Amino acid sequence: MNISLTPELEQFVQSTVKNGRYSSASEVILAGLRLLKEREILVVLNPVSSEGKHKACYDFSDLVGRLTWRGDAVTMQRNLRDEW
Repeated sequence: MNISLTPELEQFVQSTVKNGRYSSASEVILAGLRLLKEREILVVLNPVSSEGKHKACYDFSDLVGRLTWRGDAVTMQRNLRDEW
């Protein structure tokens, strides 16, 4: 499959690879597609109300105090990406 990007998006992809966040342009595109897929799933789980606004009905209070940050953000992102 071939895709065409605007010059701005192509530059973004190249800079993302250059700074080491991803090892190839394909990885950057895959990460973007995964985010789009997650967003589509959220739309299904939380559809637009009749007024055209999303209803925010998320409650993460049960996680308060249970989440801690460990390690390097780039490494964490790569691990999560690879597990996907």
